[in-house]
Amino acid sequence: MDGVLNFPVASAPEPGEVHRIAPGVLWLRMKLPFALNHINLWLLEDGPGWTAVDSGFALPETREAWEHIFAEHLGGRPVTRVVVTHFHPDHMGLAAWLVERWQAPFWTTEKEWLHARMMNRDGGEDSAQLRYDFAHRAGLDAESCTSFSERQGNYRRGCPVVPSSYKRLSDGSVIEIGGREGRVIVG
Repeated sequence: MDGVLNFPVASAPEPGEVHRIAPGVLWLRMKLPFALNHINLWLLEDGPGWTAVDSGFALPETREAWEHIFAEHLGGRPVTRVVVTHFHPDHMGLAAWLVERWQAPFWTTEKEWLHARMMNRDGGEDSAQLRYDFAHRAGLDAESCTSFSERQGNYRRGCPVVPSSYKRLSDGSVIEIGGREGRVIVG
């Protein structure tokens, strides 16, 4: 190995576009409104439809990009399942919208679903004070406690709704997508 990274695709897809990485595997990228300016998402061909892996941050332009992908890149086939890898709002953010849009089941782990539900319901001054107190007990200075309290209170901005039910994935469980089996690894 010469220490140089070699990428199989020269450039990343623009929002609303896809790159075919392998047969039945589409790579898409959506914008994020902060320093990490994008998230990679996936569409996996799955029999008569597609499985969406992760959903993007809840922004109007992300919904528009998804709608463009649905119209131009799915070959008229529906999204038949939504899988979310973890609770962060750039992954969970539009899951409820996708589930409702396609009447598709939602798959994630119990802990990720519960954590997203908890973060989504967090609000109000009492919650901000609790977050501040938590950061203070963890040893942060006053300025860092304030920053932590404010940042952690913005979950609903990126994930306004969490699906009300889910199909449970757990460590070691097997999920079949497109005739291939994948094993869930919880880290």
